[in-house]
Amino acid sequence: MNKKILFAAVGAALAVAPMISAQAEVKVGGLAHVSLDSLDRGTASDTGSLHLSNNSSNINIGASEDLGGGMKAIAKWETLVNYDAASAIQNSTTTSSVGGLRDAYVGLKGGFGTVRMGHFNDPVKVVGRSVDLFYSQQLGESRAIVRQTNWDERMANSIGYDSNDMGGLSFRVQYGVEDSFTTDATTLAFSASYKAGPLYLAVGHKSIDLTATTDTTALRFAGSYTMGDIKFVGFYQQVSDAGGVSGADRDTMGFGVAFKAGNNTFKAQWYKADELDTSANTGATQTSIGIDHSLSKNTIIYATYASISNDTAATFGVGGNGHGASATPAAGVDSSGLSFGMRMKF
Repeated sequence: MNKKILFAAVGAALAVAPMISAQAEVKVGGLAHVSLDSLDRGTASDTGSLHLSNNSSNINIGASEDLGGGMKAIAKWETLVNYDAASAIQNSTTTSSVGGLRDAYVGLKGGFGTVRMGHFNDPVKVVGRSVDLFYSQQLGESRAIVRQTNWDERMANSIGYDSNDMGGLSFRVQYGVEDSFTTDATTLAFSASYKAGPLYLAVGHKSIDLTATTDTTALRFAGSYTMGDIKFVGFYQQVSDAGGVSGADRDTMGFGVAFKAGNNTFKAQWYKADELDTSANTGATQTSIGIDHSLSKNTIIYATYASISNDTAATFGVGGNGHGASATPAAGVDSSGLSFGMRMKF
């Protein structure tokens, strides 16, 4: 009797095994990133300056399934997670267009490239982040200056295509559909990048139909060059009709350098946003310096300092965007901050 039960159990296990092995491979990962920030926005009535910042900490679930013939089905879901508040899942509409959601998509990957549908970083955002030395959501990242209305966002309701590497050259294109019966507003972004040894170059363009009669466009250039332990980066951006306002054009540029010595990376970058053509004295500059110390491949501790100098009608502030706390000043007032943090990928 016991042998019969054993044989039956083994037979059932063998029958189920093919179904189990056919399931998609699932991986769980994420980022834990918290910093202690001392911020100054130049407001005399402020009585506090210390902030514990949760900096785009997140958890993600990725899935892939081999479909044969070199093709895979892929999917991802990623959401922000709080490390500095009572609620575990962050649900702030100021964080992205759909609350705490980051990348979320389904698609196919193969010899033809990768096709995805959902909500994920657009090609122009990727170009800007590729040369930001503080892009790990540290205080001082370039988005405090370059992220203007409708830029550096994930594109919702979109379909995108990423080419495979073609001898160092690659392309990305993404299209956001109307997703409505009452508007024909769409978004189109594309980029091209080239990498050959120490040289990296990229260009991206984005066009947003805000309404039936109003649109805005942006053009970005980025590049970097590595010489041993030294890396140089450069950035240039042209925004036309920012926020859908005719003639509200602005140019932004940035430069940076990083030097690696053992487990330490010393870095500095400078960004300048010109004034809007329609509004005088609306420009600003940001200077950022920092040091990253690697504890392992996945974990760093760091210290950064950032300051923004505003024209008399500008209100740019350090922090915000990917970095949790921000110091947005009154018009014409400067802002600055010192940050000590830890960042761990898992």
